[in-house]
Amino acid sequence: MLKSSNFVTSPSSTDAAVGSTEEINVQSDFNGFPSRPRLIFRTGLPEDLVQCEQPEREEPRPVFSHPIRDSWPLLGKEIYVYLDSVDVQWSTIDPIRFALKGAPPGPLHLWIGVNPGSLNLDDAKTAAAGCKSILSNAGFADVEIAFRESILSRLVGPNLLSPTSTRDLEAEIDNFASPFTAALGLYIAPRETPHVEATGGLYICEAGGSDRLFLLTARHAVLPMKDHPDTLYDNMTQTQRHRPGRRMPKHDIILLGQKAYTDAIDSVMGRIGILLDAIDIAKDEIDYCGPPLKQKRQSTIVALQNQIDDLTTLHNKIGTQWGSATMRIIGRVAYAPPIAVIDLGEKRFMEDWALVELDRSKH
Repeated sequence: MLKSSNFVTSPSSTDAAVGSTEEINVQSDFNGFPSRPRLIFRTGLPEDLVQCEQPEREEPRPVFSHPIRDSWPLLGKEIYVYLDSVDVQWSTIDPIRFALKGAPPGPLHLWIGVNPGSLNLDDAKTAAAGCKSILSNAGFADVEIAFRESILSRLVGPNLLSPTSTRDLEAEIDNFASPFTAALGLYIAPRETPHVEATGGLYICEAGGSDRLFLLTARHAVLPMKDHPDTLYDNMTQTQRHRPGRRMPKHDIILLGQKAYTDAIDSVMGRIGILLDAIDIAKDEIDYCGPPLKQKRQSTIVALQNQIDDLTTLHNKIGTQWGSATMRIIGRVAYAPPIAVIDLGEKRFMEDWALVELDRSKH
């Protein structure tokens, strides 16, 4: 029940004028984080940390197998419904642990992001007490609450376009829009090397009540051997639970590599040019034909112009919404075993595959 994106949450580093010693100190409590998010209030804060002007730096740690996991679908909803009822303008709710650098992780926190400037210290304390009460009633009295200012940033870029239309007039337009839809055979490329292009083979949904969606593709395409070692790449959440401190570097995957995007744009412009020529020919024929054929040519001109208008709209949308590689990020590499040869006696096969976890909101 997290409102935040699966891929990106960008805490705000906005500072504001403060008054009390307690407020000054809790605001600097997250100064070990790269983004230095402004902490508004946190339960379970040690007294010596509150009194310290320069608290020790902390870092986030994974939740692992905390028993709250099984209760979270319903409990998480109860938390955010309560926050809505007390007018907390929350942006994210992230179960997380904190730890001093080099030390074991502390208790589980609900790290609640709120819109900058929308929550004062007193209201944060009241909201935190309400959340603690809900958690305590559910048997999780040891879970703490931390409010910070946070601006929610989902993966940049629009959703994939709608499936193709069945109307004859738009059928041809849909051919040019298809590279920007979720139809199988997605043209993809690593964001780091957009000239290395590939296609997505099929979609895979994760079982066990998960809503995660994956795309199967070739390893050598999303992790080119020139730039990446041929070793196991495992950035799946489940396996990370057993290997704390070994997070893999993230590799974004974009829809349409460098050449595929250029080809998509050029194909639209090329078709517009052909339709404009066809309109000119139809207009010339009108001057030399009788009334019945003239009416037919006029109808043809109207139909051709409608197609040009649709293609122009598509071209503008592609240019403004999908123009940069950042706007076309659709997911990240999740798992890729080393490239290997499978020997089955008389036949040998190349094992060369990878899973890309997709941003579900775009599909």
